[in-house]
Amino acid sequence: MKIAAIRPIPPWRGGVCHSNTLLCNNLSKKHEVFCYSFSSLYPKWLYPGKEIKKESKIVMNFKPKYMLNSLNPFSWIKTFREIKKNKPDLVILQWMILFLAPMSITLLFLLRRAKIKTCLIAANVTQHERRSVDDFITKFVFRRADYIITLSEGDMKKLKRIMPDAKAKVLLEPTFESLFPWKKSDAERIKKELKLKKNVVMMFGLMRRYKGLKYMLDAMPIALKEVDFDLLVVGEFWHDKEDYMKQIDELKIKDNVKIVDKYVADEEVPLYFSMADIIALPYTDASQSALIQTAYGYDKPSVVSDFDALTEFVDDNKDGFVVPSKDSKALANSIIRFYKENKKENFKKAIAEKKKLFQWSKEKEDILFFGIR
Repeated sequence: MKIAAIRPIPPWRGGVCHSNTLLCNNLSKKHEVFCYSFSSLYPKWLYPGKEIKKESKIVMNFKPKYMLNSLNPFSWIKTFREIKKNKPDLVILQWMILFLAPMSITLLFLLRRAKIKTCLIAANVTQHERRSVDDFITKFVFRRADYIITLSEGDMKKLKRIMPDAKAKVLLEPTFESLFPWKKSDAERIKKELKLKKNVVMMFGLMRRYKGLKYMLDAMPIALKEVDFDLLVVGEFWHDKEDYMKQIDELKIKDNVKIVDKYVADEEVPLYFSMADIIALPYTDASQSALIQTAYGYDKPSVVSDFDALTEFVDDNKDGFVVPSKDSKALANSIIRFYKENKKENFKKAIAEKKKLFQWSKEKEDILFFGIR
């Protein structure tokens, strides 16, 4: 088949871009893939990070065209004409944030008029910081696609809440390790530079409020009474880091918290995962998280908040832990149990089996294409 994908990919930053690259790489094994990405994505006022782009060494088995400007309707029309010229069997459009609604609506409208089938993949059905108008806009966009793919059962429930009649299925993303080659010697060097202890719990990714770092920090004094470990916090802070630094000082845990406040280059991702024993996702809101698949790719368990979008990937006390959201005591107890009960090897064996669920397969392809077959 001929497939056109409208999606941000590297050098644009973030897990969504990695997800998009992995999808296009997998599809290109059997299909002809045209990827249309952005020449300009977010205006600076909408993106609190230090840089929107980052040079990437990720291998792409397809040829992307960077021609979309999120603020320029002429680029949307130009992209549509390019897609129409290639006569694809399907156009896959990425849905991320409400800011892209005008562009998405325009493209979906033009593609429908041209009788080209469209699939909308929702990275997040709802926004993490929601407003009352958000569901109306989301529904307005989603109605214009022929069918929808969500990346978790939790997000499917959200979709059915705002669109009970939605034509949709769930696709579990593959693990991400194929995107990030690495050298063990580099990991050992970074661990030495950070002066990390033997036991390491890691939080990874953009540090936004819903990631729950506050609750992880509150859990540490409780857990440190039983286990000696470091919390490694890796990722760029998207709001005032001083609140957390003050909390660290007040809790007297400064010696046990190592912060790497930067966006991690693609080739460095596996280095940090190799240093961690368990990945913490104490989220206060969740749609889905590619972080769990990334962790599984490196045989690392996770402790996650009890949102459907996370718990469907983690079986409590089998390949990780599930704890109530905003419950620092439960979070601390899970860290204590992990080390005191020597869960590492048992979890690793369970993860080896679970990883099979995430492998790209004909079944996953059938789910992705269900709306046109």
